[in-house]
Amino acid sequence: MKRRQFITAAPVAALAPLTVCAASAVAAPEVAENPALLALGEELPRVEAAYHAACAAWDAMWREWRPKWPLAPDPCVVQGGGWLGELERNLDGFGLVRPGQERPMRRLELLNMEGRRNTMLGALARAARRKRPTSKKTLLYWQSEADRAELGVALLPGYLAECERIKKASNFDAVDAARIDARDRMFDFARQVLQEASSTIEGVQIKARAVAALGNLRTYDATLGNLRDMTGPKGHMGAMLGKALLEVLT
Repeated sequence: MKRRQFITAAPVAALAPLTVCAASAVAAPEVAENPALLALGEELPRVEAAYHAACAAWDAMWREWRPKWPLAPDPCVVQGGGWLGELERNLDGFGLVRPGQERPMRRLELLNMEGRRNTMLGALARAARRKRPTSKKTLLYWQSEADRAELGVALLPGYLAECERIKKASNFDAVDAARIDARDRMFDFARQVLQEASSTIEGVQIKARAVAALGNLRTYDATLGNLRDMTGPKGHMGAMLGKALLEVLT
């Protein structure tokens, strides 16, 4: 080959492999993503919106009814109290911390107050039969405690009835259950998405968005929902997402 012919032919020869590669790339069939996964990707915004709507309904209920929730009457509560009664609770069932206090009071049961009243009245009756007089201060204390317990016995039913009225009027159980159901649906949906086969980066992105949406849950919902979701041999979501990514990239 003459020098001039070689110079002319060299660029053509260099481009030949690129031309073959380009032709191969064009000829390679495009990988189709799983239609079921694509459909779930379109559904994700609706699932997340349902959760936020349930939270908004819960907030509206709480703003209206929480201020109406009564405190237990003073004769019906004690500070500390150990095994006596149970914690004074709020509308949501969690311990109610009164202003200026660090922990909830303990609300006495009817049985507790009746027992206290009878003990004090018994002590007064025994003192009246003794020849040796009991101090006036002790007698006043016993009588005061008996009167306090008696008042508590009288007031407790009305307090419990008002708590029940507000709980029904606020529809708390249904509103709270709706939020919890929507929260659980977020976890179930993310796991459903992860369990679908993915063939492309688009499919992995759908899976990533479903898992990332869990980061938009409220802190308590994320914590409790995660505890529920991870019970049993379901597999870790992060590991499932990583596996899906590796399958597409390798």
